[in-house]
Amino acid sequence: MNRARTMTAIVTLATLAAVVWGAAYMPHAVFPAWLAVCAAWIGWPLGSMALLLVHALTGGRWGDALGPALRGGIVTLPLGLLALAGVMWGARDLYPWLHPDGPLPNGFYLNGPFALGRVVLYLLV
Repeated sequence: MNRARTMTAIVTLATLAAVVWGAAYMPHAVFPAWLAVCAAWIGWPLGSMALLLVHALTGGRWGDALGPALRGGIVTLPLGLLALAGVMWGARDLYPWLHPDGPLPNGFYLNGPFALGRVVLYLLV
């Protein structure tokens, strides 16, 4: 068991180093893929939370069987929120409206500080 954990840690660190290197040298290739992975990852805890809340509203016995798996899914939410830090790191490469000199008008709603404020508000809620 200890060997498996060691190998997992080595593979995880090597993958993380490759992603950081790719983000630094090829941001247009890494950040769209990172956004897709984050969207796929965060779907499980948010979907679990939605189903658990629906069961709280509707009742029934179906939630008794699914409850432990749904609560386990909700526990993974902080990992998805940590992954969103990578999306914030590459936001300038992902969203053209964050460039004030870009082709899109940069109004009150579409600017960097207000976008970051919205993300913080969403995380708090």
